[in-house]
Amino acid sequence: MPDIYYAYGNNLYELGLDDNRTVMHEQRFMLSNNILDPKVYQVTKVTDLNPSGVIKYSIKQDELDNKRDNVELQICDYYTDSGDQKTETIQKPQMMITESQIRWLTLNDDGELEPIYDKSKQCLYLGKNSYFEYKLPYQDLKSEWNLSVYDRKNELSDEDKSYYEGLMKITVMDNVTISIKPGKANSLIGKRFILSATDNNGDNHSSIVLEVEKWSET
Repeated sequence: MPDIYYAYGNNLYELGLDDNRTVMHEQRFMLSNNILDPKVYQVTKVTDLNPSGVIKYSIKQDELDNKRDNVELQICDYYTDSGDQKTETIQKPQMMITESQIRWLTLNDDGELEPIYDKSKQCLYLGKNSYFEYKLPYQDLKSEWNLSVYDRKNELSDEDKSYYEGLMKITVMDNVTISIKPGKANSLIGKRFILSATDNNGDNHSSIVLEVEKWSET
């Protein structure tokens, strides 16, 4: 269930009525777009399951209370017992920050990917594949990636940026892993890129800066 906001001027207000970010025991809510006959339910039990992060909710159908529920906004317990609207609080939309970080990976002798912890070996070479991983806290989330030229001094034109970004081949390997292979153009050497990852809801985010180097056998 999404948080309920309304805009007034340049401010965004959250209706401090039904905190949908946390579904509580005995919380009532509507699950219907039919304002003529909305369906109301109440949470009767909240059970934490394994693996961690999986929660089971038991709900029962409840009756609409025209004195407390706002059918137009589809929010239960919108009004107090006296019929007044509950207090509104100003709140900025919150981003869920996790400890998930983009990690460098390498292929071991068995052809399996494993993390690179030595920063001196975290290098992006011309014509060579490098591997990256971004794990998310929940299985239903999907990693989404973006690679863009890092031009801190604004020295490159949009055409230049598009050219260099086009020389970088990104291959999605699975839901959390990608490979990046710079082309063999020497003009890429020394160019820096921002690799960013987020989830498909836009709540989790991480980014790192990559610099292209020339491959050396030594």
